[in-house]
Amino acid sequence: MNLNLRGQAIARVCFDAGLTLLTSGDYELRVENEAVLQLSGGDHVSFDPEAPDGAAPHLVRLNGDVIAEAEAGKAGDLTSLAR
Repeated sequence: MNLNLRGQAIARVCFDAGLTLLTSGDYELRVENEAVLQLSGGDHVSFDPEAPDGAAPHLVRLNGDVIAEAEAGKAGDLTSLAR
């Protein structure tokens, strides 16, 4: 399912008991389970949103990126591409 977030920027990256990405259109993407972030170079970084440690610098760099695509799968998985 397309989430219709194309063209919105990541306005804020928040860490608490999960990872929250707020968009310029006032939408909120929330990650509460272990996830994998694919970096622009093709590398993958696994992280636990409750303890993002090594992935935090990569996640913070998403701030300001523009969303090219964002889709949610039937199982609740999120696929998003920011540029």
